[in-house]
Amino acid sequence: MIYNYPMPFKCYPALAEYTQQYMEKYNSHWIYQVNVPIAGTLRSDLDKELASYGLGPAKMWLAFKRRGYFGERHVLNASPSLHVDYSQRTKELTHASIVFPVSGCKDTYQYWVEGNYTLVDADEIDPNGIRTTRQICKWNEPGTVVDEKAYISDTPTVVRTGIPHSVVSRDDGSYRTILSVRLKNNETFEEIVEKIQAKTD
Repeated sequence: MIYNYPMPFKCYPALAEYTQQYMEKYNSHWIYQVNVPIAGTLRSDLDKELASYGLGPAKMWLAFKRRGYFGERHVLNASPSLHVDYSQRTKELTHASIVFPVSGCKDTYQYWVEGNYTLVDADEIDPNGIRTTRQICKWNEPGTVVDEKAYISDTPTVVRTGIPHSVVSRDDGSYRTILSVRLKNNETFEEIVEKIQAKTD
């Protein structure tokens, strides 16, 4: 099983530049999760490219800006580091996300952990005072970090998000910023990869 797959987009440079500028004001806390208002031509261009892959439009554009070094962690009890992506509106797991690297992504990577776990709701208040609920993993026995790592530094990449995952951040204290695009139809990772291969092979 694979966990990530490159997904080229012509609009990537414009998306990265817009996200970088939008996130500049967030620079005091160790982590930010911000819904970026992608609209107008940029949104239209993104949705057109998604349609060219045979996919539905985007429904959410989340920027993650994080600093502070965190190595691979997979403790036995519930950990805020490892999580699965989850829709508060539909109460469903998000199967896949398209990660657009924005800045500070060199030498960082996403990783996954497999094993025996139970998903539990965790209520949190983000640095902006907004209460959110996400699904974290309560491990019934220690998990196993899979061999595959996703080094996403210069190419948009679709990743599995319905499996416990986290990110190893930079060790120099600088921010790592990415834009995570979730799809309206919540296509599975396998469906997306099949469509990428059909277009690019």
